[in-house]
Amino acid sequence: ALGDADALLLPTAPGHPTLAEVAADPLGANARLGRFTNSTNLFGLSAVAVPAGEVEGLPFGVMLIGPAHADERLARIAALLTPPTSVAVVGAHLTGEPLNPQLLALGARFDRTTTTAPHYRLYALATDPPKPGLVRTTAAGDGAPVEAELWRLPPEGLGALVASLPRPMTIGSVELADGTAVPGFLCEPGALEGAVDITAYGGWRAYRRG
Repeated sequence: ALGDADALLLPTAPGHPTLAEVAADPLGANARLGRFTNSTNLFGLSAVAVPAGEVEGLPFGVMLIGPAHADERLARIAALLTPPTSVAVVGAHLTGEPLNPQLLALGARFDRTTTTAPHYRLYALATDPPKPGLVRTTAAGDGAPVEAELWRLPPEGLGALVASLPRPMTIGSVELADGTAVPGFLCEPGALEGAVDITAYGGWRAYRRG
């Protein structure tokens, strides 16, 4: 029945049963969860599931189904459906800064300018090219908001970025002003020896202008 279709697109699961619902009807709840998946093994088909966003604040995924041994084709199609990842940048990767072309080469697209939550300090590191180091503070009230840009990267681009980062830069969870957290540029605390605290400038570009 699939004929020459590239793939059949279906929800991975039809709902989000609670623990109480599963406890009240284990067989029924699991049968409903397998509505779109149980037949795949029985018919000897291949399939791949990928994230596809959220529904009412809960994760939602879709599944691509094809004939047996169509795994590679399904994976290529799935890569087109995988949503990009937001990455927070605060220094040399900002728009107009020397390392911004690295983001563009990885398929990144500018999303918006924002600030971090007021829990960070920014330092000017002795690197070439010059870079800042963002570090989360441990003491309450000891940090400040820092200007950040959000860029949207395909998953493979994020992986390549992480693999290419030189020390002391790292990618970790950065909390934004709206309370959400995204992967972003941070700095190993050991690199702060001799660095200049530039938090009062509010961001790397303001410091460079100053």
